[in-house]
Amino acid sequence: MEILNYIPLNNSAAIIFNDITINYSKLHNKISKTSNSLLENNIKLDDRVILISNNSIDFIIQVFSLWNIGAIPVPINPNFTKNELNNIVDQVLPEKILVEENINVKLDISTNDIINFPIKNSDKNIINKINIDKNKTALILFSSGSSGKAKGIKLSFNNLISSALAQIKFLNLKKENKYLASLPFYHIGGFSIITRTLFSGGAIIIPKSIKNEDIITAIEKHKPNSISLVLTQLKRILEKNFQPSVNLNNILIGGSLIDTSLVIEAVKKGWKIIKVYGSTETCSFITAQRVNPKNLDSKSVGKVLGNNKIKIIDNKIAIKGDSVMQGYFNQQVDFSGDGYFITEDIGYIDENNELFVEGRKDDIIISGGENISLKEIEYYVNKFEKIKDSTVIGIKDKEWGEIVAVSVVSINNDLFLLSDLNDFLSGYLAKYKLPKKIFFVDQIPRNEMGKILRYALMEKIKGC
Repeated sequence: MEILNYIPLNNSAAIIFNDITINYSKLHNKISKTSNSLLENNIKLDDRVILISNNSIDFIIQVFSLWNIGAIPVPINPNFTKNELNNIVDQVLPEKILVEENINVKLDISTNDIINFPIKNSDKNIINKINIDKNKTALILFSSGSSGKAKGIKLSFNNLISSALAQIKFLNLKKENKYLASLPFYHIGGFSIITRTLFSGGAIIIPKSIKNEDIITAIEKHKPNSISLVLTQLKRILEKNFQPSVNLNNILIGGSLIDTSLVIEAVKKGWKIIKVYGSTETCSFITAQRVNPKNLDSKSVGKVLGNNKIKIIDNKIAIKGDSVMQGYFNQQVDFSGDGYFITEDIGYIDENNELFVEGRKDDIIISGGENISLKEIEYYVNKFEKIKDSTVIGIKDKEWGEIVAVSVVSINNDLFLLSDLNDFLSGYLAKYKLPKKIFFVDQIPRNEMGKILRYALMEKIKGC
Protein backbone atom coordinates (compact mmCIF):
# COMPACT_ATOMS: atom_id res chain seq x y z
CA MET A 1 0.00 0.00 0.00
CA GLU A 2 0.96 3.66 -0.46
CA ILE A 3 -0.16 5.81 2.46
CA LEU A 4 -0.88 8.81 0.24
CA ASN A 5 -3.57 6.77 -1.54
CA TYR A 6 -5.66 7.15 1.62
CA ILE A 7 -5.95 10.92 1.27
CA PRO A 8 -7.74 12.61 -1.66
CA LEU A 9 -6.03 14.45 -4.50
CA ASN A 10 -8.29 17.42 -5.22
CA ASN A 11 -8.69 21.14 -4.62
CA SER A 12 -10.84 20.99 -1.48
CA ALA A 13 -9.42 22.31 1.79
CA ALA A 14 -7.27 19.86 3.77
CA ILE A 15 -5.76 22.04 6.53
CA ILE A 16 -6.67 25.53 7.73
CA PHE A 17 -4.37 27.42 10.11
CA ASN A 18 -4.84 31.13 10.82
CA ASP A 19 -5.40 32.64 7.36
CA ILE A 20 -3.59 29.84 5.52
CA THR A 21 -5.52 27.13 3.70
CA ILE A 22 -3.78 24.12 2.17
CA ASN A 23 -5.85 22.09 -0.27
CA TYR A 24 -5.29 18.39 -0.89
CA SER A 25 -3.42 18.88 -4.17
CA LYS A 26 -1.03 21.33 -2.53
CA LEU A 27 -0.66 18.99 0.46
CA HIS A 28 0.38 16.13 -1.84
CA ASN A 29 2.88 18.42 -3.56
CA LYS A 30 4.39 19.60 -0.26
CA ILE A 31 4.66 16.02 1.02
CA SER A 32 6.44 14.94 -2.18
CA LYS A 33 8.99 17.78 -1.99
CA THR A 34 9.55 17.33 1.75
CA SER A 35 10.04 13.58 1.22
CA ASN A 36 12.90 14.34 -1.17
CA SER A 37 14.40 16.79 1.33
CA LEU A 38 14.30 14.14 4.07
CA LEU A 39 16.07 11.69 1.78
CA GLU A 40 18.74 14.32 1.06
CA ASN A 41 19.21 14.57 4.83
CA ASN A 42 20.00 10.84 4.96
CA ILE A 43 16.69 9.70 6.44
CA LYS A 44 15.81 6.35 4.97
CA LEU A 45 13.55 3.32 5.16
CA ASP A 46 12.81 2.08 8.72
CA ASP A 47 14.67 4.95 10.41
CA ARG A 48 13.10 6.14 13.65
CA VAL A 49 12.83 9.93 13.56
CA ILE A 50 11.84 11.98 16.61
CA LEU A 51 9.51 14.86 15.77
CA ILE A 52 9.36 17.80 18.20
CA SER A 53 6.63 20.24 17.28
CA ASN A 54 3.48 22.04 18.30
CA ASN A 55 0.28 21.57 16.32
CA SER A 56 0.95 22.96 12.86
CA ILE A 57 0.58 22.35 9.15
CA ASP A 58 4.26 21.39 9.03
CA PHE A 59 3.79 18.70 11.69
CA ILE A 60 1.30 16.96 9.41
CA ILE A 61 3.53 17.38 6.37
CA GLN A 62 6.54 15.90 8.21
CA VAL A 63 4.54 12.86 9.38
CA PHE A 64 3.22 12.01 5.92
CA SER A 65 6.62 12.69 4.33
CA LEU A 66 8.31 10.30 6.75
CA TRP A 67 5.67 7.68 5.96
CA ASN A 68 6.15 8.36 2.26
CA ILE A 69 9.80 7.27 2.49
CA GLY A 70 9.14 4.42 4.92
CA ALA A 71 10.54 6.09 8.06
CA ILE A 72 8.87 5.95 11.49
CA PRO A 73 7.86 9.25 13.16
CA VAL A 74 8.13 9.50 16.95
CA PRO A 75 6.26 12.68 17.99
CA ILE A 76 7.40 14.16 21.31
CA ASN A 77 5.96 16.86 23.56
CA PRO A 78 8.02 20.05 22.99
CA ASN A 79 7.41 20.99 26.62
CA PHE A 80 9.36 18.03 27.95
CA THR A 81 12.36 18.86 30.09
CA LYS A 82 15.89 18.16 28.93
CA ASN A 83 15.95 15.06 31.14
CA GLU A 84 12.66 13.74 29.74
CA LEU A 85 13.77 14.34 26.14
CA ASN A 86 17.13 12.68 26.65
CA ASN A 87 15.52 9.65 28.30
CA ILE A 88 13.34 9.12 25.22
CA VAL A 89 16.25 9.69 22.85
CA ASP A 90 18.22 7.06 24.77
CA GLN A 91 15.35 4.60 24.32
CA VAL A 92 14.55 5.31 20.68
CA LEU A 93 18.08 5.88 19.33
CA PRO A 94 16.73 7.93 16.43
CA GLU A 95 18.54 8.45 13.15
CA LYS A 96 17.54 12.12 13.14
CA ILE A 97 15.52 14.57 15.22
CA LEU A 98 13.18 16.97 13.43
CA VAL A 99 12.52 20.15 15.43
CA GLU A 100 10.04 22.85 14.48
CA GLU A 101 11.71 26.22 14.03
CA ASN A 102 11.49 28.55 17.04
CA ILE A 103 11.46 25.60 19.45
CA ASN A 104 14.62 25.56 21.55
CA VAL A 105 15.56 22.05 22.65
CA LYS A 106 18.59 20.99 24.64
CA LEU A 107 19.74 17.48 23.94
CA ASP A 108 22.91 15.56 24.71
CA ILE A 109 23.46 14.64 21.06
CA SER A 110 25.38 15.99 18.09
CA THR A 111 23.73 18.99 16.42
CA ASN A 112 24.33 17.17 13.12
CA ASP A 113 21.50 14.85 14.09
CA ILE A 114 19.01 17.73 14.50
CA ILE A 115 17.12 19.10 11.51
CA ASN A 116 15.00 22.22 11.88
CA PHE A 117 11.84 22.41 9.82
CA PRO A 118 10.19 23.60 7.63
CA ILE A 119 13.02 22.19 5.51
CA LYS A 120 14.02 23.97 2.33
CA ASN A 121 12.28 22.09 -0.47
CA SER A 122 14.47 19.98 -2.69
CA ASP A 123 14.50 20.59 -6.46
CA LYS A 124 15.49 16.99 -7.02
CA ASN A 125 13.06 14.16 -7.56
CA ILE A 126 14.79 11.21 -5.94
CA ILE A 127 11.93 9.47 -4.13
CA ASN A 128 10.80 6.09 -5.32
CA LYS A 129 7.29 4.95 -4.53
CA ILE A 130 7.41 2.64 -1.53
CA ASN A 131 4.84 -0.06 -0.96
CA ILE A 132 4.38 -0.34 2.77
CA ASP A 133 3.22 -3.42 4.62
CA LYS A 134 0.11 -2.58 6.64
CA ASN A 135 1.54 -4.52 9.57
CA LYS A 136 4.71 -2.40 9.64
CA THR A 137 5.19 -0.02 12.58
CA ALA A 138 3.93 3.37 11.44
CA LEU A 139 4.20 5.41 14.60
CA ILE A 140 5.67 5.36 18.10
CA LEU A 141 3.81 7.49 20.63
CA PHE A 142 5.01 7.88 24.19
CA SER A 143 2.49 7.72 26.99
CA SER A 144 2.13 10.80 29.16
CA GLY A 145 4.24 9.20 31.86
CA SER A 146 1.83 10.01 34.69
CA SER A 147 3.73 7.52 36.84
CA GLY A 148 7.06 9.06 35.81
CA LYS A 149 7.93 6.31 33.32
CA ALA A 150 6.89 7.05 29.74
CA LYS A 151 6.32 4.02 27.51
CA GLY A 152 6.69 3.98 23.74
CA ILE A 153 3.58 2.52 22.11
CA LYS A 154 4.00 1.01 18.65
CA LEU A 155 1.10 1.46 16.26
CA SER A 156 0.99 -0.13 12.82
CA PHE A 157 -0.48 1.29 9.62
CA ASN A 158 -3.25 -1.26 10.03
CA ASN A 159 -3.96 0.10 13.53
CA LEU A 160 -4.17 3.69 12.27
CA ILE A 161 -6.23 2.93 9.17
CA SER A 162 -8.67 0.50 10.84
CA SER A 163 -9.20 2.84 13.77
CA ALA A 164 -9.76 5.88 11.54
CA LEU A 165 -12.23 4.09 9.24
CA ALA A 166 -14.30 2.80 12.17
CA GLN A 167 -14.39 6.30 13.70
CA ILE A 168 -15.27 7.93 10.37
CA LYS A 169 -18.23 5.57 10.03
CA PHE A 170 -19.51 6.21 13.56
CA LEU A 171 -19.09 10.01 13.35
CA ASN A 172 -20.41 10.12 9.78
CA LEU A 173 -17.47 12.25 8.67
CA LYS A 174 -17.66 13.52 5.08
CA LYS A 175 -15.50 15.59 2.76
CA GLU A 176 -17.43 18.77 3.57
CA ASN A 177 -16.87 18.36 7.31
CA LYS A 178 -14.36 20.33 9.40
CA TYR A 179 -12.65 18.95 12.51
CA LEU A 180 -11.07 21.27 15.09
CA ALA A 181 -7.66 20.05 16.27
CA SER A 182 -8.24 20.86 19.94
CA LEU A 183 -5.78 18.28 21.38
CA PRO A 184 -1.98 18.03 20.93
CA PHE A 185 -0.83 16.01 17.92
CA TYR A 186 1.83 14.22 19.99
CA HIS A 187 -0.96 12.46 21.94
CA ILE A 188 -3.21 9.88 20.30
CA GLY A 189 -6.32 12.00 20.89
CA GLY A 190 -4.86 14.76 18.71
CA PHE A 191 -3.01 12.53 16.26
CA SER A 192 -6.14 10.56 15.42
CA ILE A 193 -7.84 13.83 14.42
CA ILE A 194 -5.28 14.02 11.59
CA THR A 195 -5.91 10.51 10.28
CA ARG A 196 -9.70 10.37 10.64
CA THR A 197 -10.13 13.82 9.06
CA LEU A 198 -7.73 13.46 6.12
CA PHE A 199 -8.84 9.88 5.36
CA SER A 200 -12.44 11.17 5.20
CA GLY A 201 -11.49 14.03 2.88
CA GLY A 202 -12.49 16.73 5.36
CA ALA A 203 -10.58 19.76 6.62
CA ILE A 204 -8.51 20.03 9.80
CA ILE A 205 -8.85 23.37 11.59
CA ILE A 206 -5.73 24.15 13.65
CA PRO A 207 -6.39 26.87 16.27
CA LYS A 208 -3.71 29.35 17.32
CA SER A 209 -3.16 27.17 20.40
CA ILE A 210 -5.12 24.61 22.40
CA LYS A 211 -5.86 27.13 25.13
CA ASN A 212 -9.58 27.44 25.81
CA GLU A 213 -9.86 31.01 24.54
CA ASP A 214 -8.22 30.05 21.22
CA ILE A 215 -10.46 26.99 20.89
CA ILE A 216 -13.54 29.18 21.41
CA THR A 217 -12.24 31.71 18.86
CA ALA A 218 -11.67 28.94 16.30
CA ILE A 219 -15.17 27.51 16.84
CA GLU A 220 -16.70 30.95 16.31
CA LYS A 221 -14.60 31.70 13.22
CA HIS A 222 -14.53 28.35 11.40
CA LYS A 223 -17.72 26.66 12.66
CA PRO A 224 -16.33 23.09 12.74
CA ASN A 225 -18.56 20.03 12.73
CA SER A 226 -16.43 18.01 15.15
CA ILE A 227 -14.20 18.59 18.15
CA SER A 228 -12.48 16.38 20.75
CA LEU A 229 -12.18 17.60 24.33
CA VAL A 230 -10.97 16.29 27.65
CA LEU A 231 -13.13 16.97 30.70
CA THR A 232 -10.96 19.83 31.95
CA GLN A 233 -11.39 21.68 28.65
CA LEU A 234 -15.16 21.11 28.61
CA LYS A 235 -15.49 22.30 32.20
CA ARG A 236 -13.54 25.52 31.59
CA ILE A 237 -15.47 26.29 28.38
CA LEU A 238 -18.81 25.72 30.11
CA GLU A 239 -17.73 28.11 32.88
CA LYS A 240 -17.46 30.81 30.19
CA ASN A 241 -21.09 30.12 29.18
CA PHE A 242 -20.01 29.65 25.57
CA GLN A 243 -22.75 28.34 23.29
CA PRO A 244 -21.63 25.99 20.49
CA SER A 245 -22.76 26.65 16.92
CA VAL A 246 -25.46 24.46 15.38
CA ASN A 247 -22.81 23.03 13.03
CA LEU A 248 -20.99 21.35 15.93
CA ASN A 249 -22.54 17.87 15.77
CA ASN A 250 -19.75 15.72 17.22
CA ILE A 251 -18.32 16.77 20.58
CA LEU A 252 -16.17 13.89 21.79
CA ILE A 253 -15.46 13.65 25.50
CA GLY A 254 -12.89 11.22 26.84
CA GLY A 255 -9.44 11.03 28.37
CA SER A 256 -10.48 10.01 31.89
CA LEU A 257 -13.47 8.85 33.90
CA ILE A 258 -16.38 10.87 32.58
CA ASP A 259 -18.25 13.07 35.05
CA THR A 260 -21.93 12.39 34.30
CA SER A 261 -23.09 15.62 35.97
CA LEU A 262 -20.78 17.65 33.71
CA VAL A 263 -22.13 15.86 30.64
CA ILE A 264 -25.72 16.56 31.73
CA GLU A 265 -24.88 20.25 32.23
CA ALA A 266 -23.28 20.42 28.77
CA VAL A 267 -26.21 18.71 27.03
CA LYS A 268 -28.69 21.05 28.70
CA LYS A 269 -26.65 23.96 27.30
CA GLY A 270 -26.87 22.58 23.76
CA TRP A 271 -23.64 20.59 23.47
CA LYS A 272 -24.02 17.43 21.35
CA ILE A 273 -21.87 15.14 23.47
CA ILE A 274 -20.39 11.79 22.48
CA LYS A 275 -18.75 9.83 25.30
CA VAL A 276 -15.78 7.76 24.16
CA TYR A 277 -13.37 5.26 25.68
CA GLY A 278 -9.92 4.34 24.47
CA SER A 279 -6.20 4.90 24.91
CA THR A 280 -2.95 5.16 22.99
CA GLU A 281 -2.74 1.37 23.17
CA THR A 282 -6.07 1.11 21.33
CA CYS A 283 -5.22 3.81 18.78
CA SER A 284 -7.73 6.33 20.19
CA PHE A 285 -11.34 5.54 21.04
CA ILE A 286 -12.84 2.10 20.49
CA THR A 287 -16.26 2.62 22.09
CA ALA A 288 -18.63 5.56 21.75
CA GLN A 289 -22.11 6.64 22.76
CA ARG A 290 -24.08 9.67 21.65
CA VAL A 291 -25.80 11.24 24.63
CA ASN A 292 -29.54 11.81 24.25
CA PRO A 293 -32.47 12.41 26.64
CA LYS A 294 -33.01 8.66 27.05
CA ASN A 295 -29.44 7.85 28.19
CA LEU A 296 -28.57 11.17 29.83
CA ASP A 297 -27.96 9.62 33.25
CA SER A 298 -26.19 6.52 31.94
CA LYS A 299 -22.53 5.97 32.78
CA SER A 300 -22.08 3.77 29.73
CA VAL A 301 -19.35 4.67 27.24
CA GLY A 302 -21.14 2.80 24.50
CA LYS A 303 -20.57 -0.21 22.29
CA VAL A 304 -17.35 -1.30 20.63
CA LEU A 305 -16.52 0.05 17.15
CA GLY A 306 -15.17 -1.71 14.08
CA ASN A 307 -13.97 -5.28 14.34
CA ASN A 308 -12.69 -4.81 17.89
CA LYS A 309 -13.86 -7.01 20.74
CA ILE A 310 -14.06 -6.35 24.47
CA LYS A 311 -14.36 -8.72 27.40
CA ILE A 312 -13.64 -8.60 31.11
CA ILE A 313 -10.69 -10.56 32.52
CA ASP A 314 -10.30 -10.48 36.32
CA ASN A 315 -12.49 -7.34 36.46
CA LYS A 316 -10.21 -5.59 33.95
CA ILE A 317 -11.24 -4.40 30.50
CA ALA A 318 -9.53 -6.48 27.81
CA ILE A 319 -9.49 -5.55 24.12
CA LYS A 320 -8.72 -7.38 20.90
CA GLY A 321 -8.86 -6.20 17.30
CA ASP A 322 -7.20 -4.21 14.54
CA SER A 323 -7.07 -1.05 16.66
CA VAL A 324 -4.94 -2.67 19.39
CA MET A 325 -1.24 -1.73 19.38
CA GLN A 326 1.59 -3.97 18.25
CA GLY A 327 3.22 -3.63 21.67
CA TYR A 328 5.56 -1.42 23.68
CA PHE A 329 8.88 -0.28 22.31
CA ASN A 330 11.66 -2.38 23.88
CA GLN A 331 9.29 -3.42 26.68
CA GLN A 332 7.31 -6.55 27.33
CA VAL A 333 3.54 -6.42 27.09
CA ASP A 334 1.32 -9.25 28.19
CA PHE A 335 -1.59 -10.34 26.05
CA SER A 336 -4.03 -13.03 27.15
CA GLY A 337 -3.75 -16.49 25.67
CA ASP A 338 -6.41 -15.64 23.11
CA GLY A 339 -4.78 -12.33 22.13
CA TYR A 340 -6.57 -9.74 24.27
CA PHE A 341 -4.68 -6.71 25.57
CA ILE A 342 -5.52 -6.41 29.26
CA THR A 343 -5.84 -2.80 30.37
CA GLU A 344 -5.54 -1.43 33.90
CA ASP A 345 -9.13 -0.18 33.72
CA ILE A 346 -11.80 -1.79 35.88
CA GLY A 347 -15.22 -2.19 34.30
CA TYR A 348 -18.06 -4.38 33.12
CA ILE A 349 -20.28 -5.03 30.11
CA ASP A 350 -24.06 -4.99 30.54
CA GLU A 351 -26.76 -7.07 28.86
CA ASN A 352 -26.89 -4.59 25.94
CA ASN A 353 -23.14 -5.07 25.28
CA GLU A 354 -22.40 -1.54 26.51
CA LEU A 355 -19.16 -0.86 28.36
CA PHE A 356 -19.03 0.75 31.80
CA VAL A 357 -15.69 2.00 33.14
CA GLU A 358 -15.48 2.09 36.95
CA GLY A 359 -11.91 3.29 37.33
CA ARG A 360 -8.31 2.23 37.00
CA LYS A 361 -6.71 -0.45 39.09
CA ASP A 362 -4.54 2.28 40.65
CA ASP A 363 -7.70 4.17 41.67
CA ILE A 364 -8.88 1.36 43.94
CA ILE A 365 -7.23 0.96 47.34
CA ILE A 366 -7.83 -1.49 50.18
CA SER A 367 -8.03 0.19 53.57
CA GLY A 368 -8.76 -1.93 56.63
CA GLY A 369 -10.04 -4.68 54.33
CA GLU A 370 -12.47 -2.40 52.50
CA ASN A 371 -12.23 -1.69 48.76
CA ILE A 372 -12.40 2.07 48.22
CA SER A 373 -12.78 3.93 44.91
CA LEU A 374 -10.68 7.09 44.99
CA LYS A 375 -12.59 8.53 42.03
CA GLU A 376 -15.88 8.25 43.90
CA ILE A 377 -14.44 10.27 46.79
CA GLU A 378 -12.88 12.81 44.41
CA TYR A 379 -16.25 13.44 42.80
CA TYR A 380 -17.71 14.65 46.10
CA VAL A 381 -14.54 16.41 47.30
CA ASN A 382 -14.71 18.68 44.25
CA LYS A 383 -18.21 19.75 45.32
CA PHE A 384 -16.90 21.29 48.56
CA GLU A 385 -17.33 25.04 48.34
CA LYS A 386 -13.82 25.90 49.55
CA ILE A 387 -12.03 23.76 46.93
CA LYS A 388 -10.98 24.94 43.48
CA ASP A 389 -9.31 21.68 42.36
CA SER A 390 -8.39 18.40 43.99
CA THR A 391 -7.29 14.82 43.58
CA VAL A 392 -7.64 11.89 45.95
CA ILE A 393 -4.78 9.44 46.43
CA GLY A 394 -3.94 6.38 48.46
CA ILE A 395 -1.03 6.45 50.90
CA LYS A 396 0.56 3.43 52.57
CA ASP A 397 -0.21 3.11 56.26
CA LYS A 398 1.05 0.62 58.88
CA GLU A 399 -2.29 0.30 60.61
CA TRP A 400 -4.74 0.34 57.71
CA GLY A 401 -2.57 -0.86 54.85
CA GLU A 402 -3.57 2.20 52.85
CA ILE A 403 -5.45 5.37 53.76
CA VAL A 404 -7.33 7.98 51.76
CA ALA A 405 -5.58 11.33 51.37
CA VAL A 406 -6.65 14.41 49.45
CA SER A 407 -4.53 17.06 47.74
CA VAL A 408 -6.41 20.30 47.25
CA VAL A 409 -6.07 23.71 45.68
CA SER A 410 -8.25 25.91 47.87
CA ILE A 411 -10.12 28.97 46.70
CA ASN A 412 -8.01 32.10 47.33
CA ASN A 413 -5.42 29.79 48.97
CA ASP A 414 -7.46 29.84 52.19
CA LEU A 415 -6.70 26.91 54.48
CA PHE A 416 -9.39 24.92 56.24
CA LEU A 417 -9.55 21.93 58.57
CA LEU A 418 -9.81 18.34 57.35
CA SER A 419 -12.73 17.97 59.74
CA ASP A 420 -14.60 20.71 57.83
CA LEU A 421 -14.23 18.73 54.62
CA ASN A 422 -15.20 15.46 56.27
CA ASP A 423 -18.29 17.01 57.84
CA PHE A 424 -19.39 17.85 54.29
CA LEU A 425 -18.40 14.44 52.84
CA SER A 426 -20.17 12.48 55.60
CA GLY A 427 -23.45 13.40 53.93
CA TYR A 428 -22.38 11.41 50.86
CA LEU A 429 -19.83 8.79 51.93
CA ALA A 430 -19.49 6.06 54.52
CA LYS A 431 -17.14 6.85 57.39
CA TYR A 432 -14.42 4.42 56.24
CA LYS A 433 -14.15 6.32 52.93
CA LEU A 434 -13.42 9.72 54.51
CA PRO A 435 -9.92 11.18 53.94
CA LYS A 436 -7.48 10.81 56.80
CA LYS A 437 -4.93 13.35 55.51
CA ILE A 438 -5.11 16.59 53.56
CA PHE A 439 -2.35 18.35 51.61
CA PHE A 440 -2.66 21.92 50.34
CA VAL A 441 -0.83 22.59 47.06
CA ASP A 442 -0.63 25.55 44.69
CA GLN A 443 -1.81 23.44 41.75
CA ILE A 444 -2.55 19.86 40.77
CA PRO A 445 0.08 18.93 38.15
CA ARG A 446 -1.58 17.75 34.93
CA ASN A 447 -0.54 17.19 31.34
CA GLU A 448 -2.24 18.81 28.31
CA MET A 449 -4.88 16.08 28.33
CA GLY A 450 -5.88 16.88 31.91
CA LYS A 451 -4.29 13.69 33.21
CA ILE A 452 -2.79 14.03 36.68
CA LEU A 453 0.98 13.56 36.82
CA ARG A 454 1.19 11.35 39.89
CA TYR A 455 4.96 11.43 40.29
CA ALA A 456 4.98 15.25 40.17
CA LEU A 457 2.12 15.39 42.67
CA MET A 458 3.97 13.11 45.10
CA GLU A 459 6.99 15.40 44.86
CA LYS A 460 4.78 18.36 45.73
CA ILE A 461 3.20 16.82 48.82
CA LYS A 462 6.54 15.62 50.22
CA GLY A 463 7.10 19.08 51.62
CA CYS A 464 3.55 19.54 52.90
